[in-house]
Amino acid sequence: MTDTENTPAKAGPAQAPDAAGRAEATVKDLVRANWAAIQAALPETMDGRRFAVLVFNSVRRTPRLAEATAQSLAGALLNAAALGLEVDTPLGEAYLLPYRRRGRDGAETVEAQLVVGYQGLLRLCRQHPDFKAVSSGWVGANDRFEYRYGTDPHLEHTPALGDRGGMVAVWAAYSLRDGTGDFVVLSPAEVTALRGKDRSDVADPQHWMARKTALKQVLKTAPKSTRMTVAMQVDEQAARPGAPTVTAIDPDTGEITDY
Repeated sequence: MTDTENTPAKAGPAQAPDAAGRAEATVKDLVRANWAAIQAALPETMDGRRFAVLVFNSVRRTPRLAEATAQSLAGALLNAAALGLEVDTPLGEAYLLPYRRRGRDGAETVEAQLVVGYQGLLRLCRQHPDFKAVSSGWVGANDRFEYRYGTDPHLEHTPALGDRGGMVAVWAAYSLRDGTGDFVVLSPAEVTALRGKDRSDVADPQHWMARKTALKQVLKTAPKSTRMTVAMQVDEQAARPGAPTVTAIDPDTGEITDY
């Protein structure tokens, strides 16, 4: 492990019965102190009270978030608000996660990071006026799958009924209202190389994390709103090792600031 590598902050010893309550109280103080900025960042379509409740619920489930530096947690909350994504819901739009960071001096701190989920990227794509459709899939060894790149690109995927076999590829594609579009196909080895070491032990039978990797790759050629640009930048920061940069977006000007 490098001396600045980020790793998920584990729960450690069993929490005291009121640990979640103390963590929630700590984060409530932080939210109150930054509420004007959070409320200004929220889109008109998102209710501020609901956003706050979702944040508090997330801290109840993961009390370690309250140990994160105030700067990193405030930055993660501001990003979630500015992107208009709900955190830690079954929709899977975004997640607040604590990461352990060990500095060069050996001191350890906890950093809160916003991780944009697959559904969050889809939502931001569908909000863009140029998008017509966006989709992805995983290819099983028993599926019917054909694709080609070049001047006459083609992608066709028919999943097998029943046993689809192991994953042999993932793909993601988008089409625009002007008739153009693009797609990408990745092998499991390419997904691993792009994602780095898998730091999650969550069961993923539909390979959503691999599909998200493919989606991020194909969106590099797509038109992007300011929110989508920030979402991908924030997610890249959460995925790579090293000290995270907190990215903030001004909801009025669209200006992106790293600090």
